[in-house]
Amino acid sequence: MATAELSVRCSADREKPQLSMQPSPDVNPSHVLEKHFAEYTTSQQVEILRIKLDFLRKCVPLKRPPPSLRVKGASAIPDQHKLFRFSCLETDLLSSAISYKIKEIDLLTDQIKSKKLPSLPLPWKDRVNLRKHFETKISFYQKQDNTKWETWPPKPARLLDDQKLSKAETRKRRNFKKKWAQKKRKTEKDAERALKSGSVVILVNETVPTGAIALLGKGLGFVPTPKLNI
Repeated sequence: MATAELSVRCSADREKPQLSMQPSPDVNPSHVLEKHFAEYTTSQQVEILRIKLDFLRKCVPLKRPPPSLRVKGASAIPDQHKLFRFSCLETDLLSSAISYKIKEIDLLTDQIKSKKLPSLPLPWKDRVNLRKHFETKISFYQKQDNTKWETWPPKPARLLDDQKLSKAETRKRRNFKKKWAQKKRKTEKDAERALKSGSVVILVNETVPTGAIALLGKGLGFVPTPKLNI
């Protein structure tokens, strides 16, 4: 949608729309997890964030997002004139929250790989409780679509299609990064093996790329096979 549709203009004689300060289901509820988010290992934090990301994506088809992303105010304006604008803004905020959550996951995943941190799964009880917590939220929001939010405009089909594409792109990017990391680790091991075995000896004081060392270690008879796009 156009930028003008997503913004809510305010003037001095109008009440300014504000984000709702109600408790967010995206916040770590003390009664759901056994301990605070920061006390979990990095790999466990990634699993928690992925469950939260799945919850945010399930909110996309709903008429309104979680409380922390809802807009309120402008009571001087009739509902029929403000609900569409509020809906556009809330949709934009939800999209931003999803993007931010993906960046959080990518950042922590990179830390696990670069620092070679242990990969520990989230405790079974925490995983079950967290999923159940968000499933209950989604069920409650779906009921409100037909009751409390009945007058709110439904989400357009194009938006839902865009969300499916976004999810597919995220999965594609994650698979690419995983394959790239595996290839990098293999190259580093091949280079280390070549140097230890003496098949490659560096006689210069300059830094030789790991890929070059790994390639030389394969021997003079090695001929790379080109990959053809068929």
